[in-house]
Amino acid sequence: MYAENSVDSEHLTTVSDEGKIESLLPSPTLRHGRRADRGRARSGAALGHGPGVSVRRVWDA
Repeated sequence: MYAENSVDSEHLTTVSDEGKIESLLPSPTLRHGRRADRGRARSGAALGHGPGVSVRRVWDA
């Protein structure tokens, strides 16, 4: 999916019974969350990321 007029030009999302994974391109951001973890708040979570969502930076060296 193209995300026009945004920092990342592409936003790829896969949803399953287990959870959801999102990749933002060209930035190295990968967000993933399990349905079982939904509603579990993490202290220090960044704004814009729901409870139980993990954010990782990945890149190809």
